Amino acid sequence: MKQMKSVIAVSVFAVLLLGLALIQPAFAEGDYPKKPITVVVCYSPGGDADLTARLWADFAEKKLGQPVIVVNKTGGGGVAGTTFAANAKADGYTLYFAQAGATIIAPQTAKTSYDVNSFVYISRVMIGNCGLVVNAESPWNSLEDFVKDAKAKPGQLIFASPGAATWLTLAMQHWEMSADVQLKQVEHQGSAPAVTSVLGNHADMSFLFPQSYAPQVKAGKLRVLALGEASPVYPGVPSFNELGYPGEFFGWGGVAAPKGVPAEVVEKVAAVTKSLMDDPAFVKALENIHATPSYLGPVEWTEAINRQHEDLAKVIDKLGIRAN
Repeated sequence: MKQMKSVIAVSVFAVLLLGLALIQPAFAEGDYPKKPITVVVCYSPGGDADLTARLWADFAEKKLGQPVIVVNKTGGGGVAGTTFAANAKADGYTLYFAQAGATIIAPQTAKTSYDVNSFVYISRVMIGNCGLVVNAESPWNSLEDFVKDAKAKPGQLIFASPGAATWLTLAMQHWEMSADVQLKQVEHQGSAPAVTSVLGNHADMSFLFPQSYAPQVKAGKLRVLALGEASPVYPGVPSFNELGYPGEFFGWGGVAAPKGVPAEVVEKVAAVTKSLMDDPAFVKALENIHATPSYLGPVEWTEAINRQHEDLAKVIDKLGIRAN
């Protein structure tokens, strides 16, 4: 009888252990990370995505206690690297540095095996505070002045586009819809020739990342009429939202992971990123590459991405460039 009671006790204990094992999370508390982390950047080395990702990795690894390695996987305008990241094991050891072009636009304008819902958006790191710029010698001192002339001359004022179907161009198309203006769009192979076109008075305006417009504004050659977000760097220049044009008229970059990543990973990476915003060295390093530190957590950033996805979807449908 005693032997039978012992067998029953052991069996019950085994069942309890099995039950506890089944309800344990994918990681035990405080378990992540236990090995090096890879951050996939879908663009070439030296660009704003690459530079920002490497800064984040350098500072984050000190808090995570494991090496954080940035890997560039380029091709297809960012599609190759984004596809790789979307298909990676969702264990928190392959992260993805997300930006709008490959994450939001490409799945709508090209045939991809992923879409905006293929990722968990953990933490926004920065924004690229884009600006609508004109030649400093132009007659426009405000966006209101420019809109007034654009409405008086539909299709005549020239927008120097940094490239077809780029986020910058689609954002301006979205603004044109909101402002009810029609500009003549002239395509350029990148931001540098677009700047040259405005400086040479071959185009009336452009919409650019700060890396492209800041030096020329500082030199007194370009004037900023509106920004994605009001900034003390350009006192008196309003944001598009302040002028009554709703939307997110700034680029962004942040850390995402393949869908299905454990909650512990999301919480840990988000907390680390948020803490970096209080690190003066990190803030200064971002500002040195013309990026603005701007943290959003998982819920807020996902909501912002979904809003921008909807805005750009309207533009893509209007232009008839949606992938079938």
